[in-house]
Amino acid sequence: MVNTILKEADLFCPNSVRINFTIYHWDTLKAVLKQTATKILLLTNPHNPTGKVFSDDELKHIVALCQQYNVFIISDDIHKDIVYQKAAYTPVTEFTTKNVVLCCSATKTFNTPGLIGAYLFEPEAELREMFLCELKQKNALSSASILGIESQMAAYNTGSDYLVQLITYLQNNFDYLSTFLKSQLPEIRFKQPEATYLAWMDVSQLGLTAEKLQDRLVNTGRVGIMSGTTYGDSHYLRMNIACPISKLQEGLKRMEYGIRS
Repeated sequence: MVNTILKEADLFCPNSVRINFTIYHWDTLKAVLKQTATKILLLTNPHNPTGKVFSDDELKHIVALCQQYNVFIISDDIHKDIVYQKAAYTPVTEFTTKNVVLCCSATKTFNTPGLIGAYLFEPEAELREMFLCELKQKNALSSASILGIESQMAAYNTGSDYLVQLITYLQNNFDYLSTFLKSQLPEIRFKQPEATYLAWMDVSQLGLTAEKLQDRLVNTGRVGIMSGTTYGDSHYLRMNIACPISKLQEGLKRMEYGIRS
C-alpha cells in the first residue's frame, strides 16, 4: 500500500491535498487536513493504484474530519463498477451532501474513453448552479459529446451482463498473475486488490532501483509496466491486467526475462 501523504499544487486546485493512505494513518490525515492551507481533499474510491475500496466506517471518518476542518471533498469514483470478493463500493455522498462532489464515468468499465463522457454529481443546488454558470456562461463549455452521452446511458441501462462477464474474466487474469508470480518471480509480492483492474506489485525484494528495473523491463524484456514512482513509491509496479489473457501471459514472460537477465 502507498503509505505517503502527497501534498501538491494541483493545476485546478492549488490548495488541495491528494491522499494515499492506509486506514492506519488517521493521525497523519488529520494533521494535513487541519492545516489552514488545505481546502480540498481529493479522494479516489476505489483507490488507484492500490485497488482499495473504502469501507462505510472509513468514509464516515473521512467525512467527519473534513467537516471538522472545513475541507471540501472531491471524490473520483471512476473505478466503482469493478469490485471483487466481499468488498462493496459505497459513494461518499451516502454520508454527506454538503461540501462534496462526486466525479465519475462509465469509460473505464466499458472501455469507451475515445467517445468522451463523464459526469459530476453535486448534491447542493446552489453550488451546482454556480458550477454550471462557470462552465457554460463563463467558459462556454456547454456541448457534451453526443456519442459519450449515449454510450454511458446504454452502458448503464443494458451493460449488466457484460459487467458480470468482465469481472469474471479479470478475476481469472488476477488468478493467473498471482500463480505466475509465486512460481516464477516469488520475490515480487502481490495481493489481489478489492477493486479495479490494476495490479499493485511490491518489487522491493528484487534489489533493483526503479530506474534499473525499468531499463531491464523496457530495453531487455520489451514490456512496458508503469513504475510506482509515478504514484510516490518506487518500490512498486502498477500493471494493467484488463486485456486478453494471452497478452498477459506474453507480458509476464517478458517481464520475467527482463528481470532475470
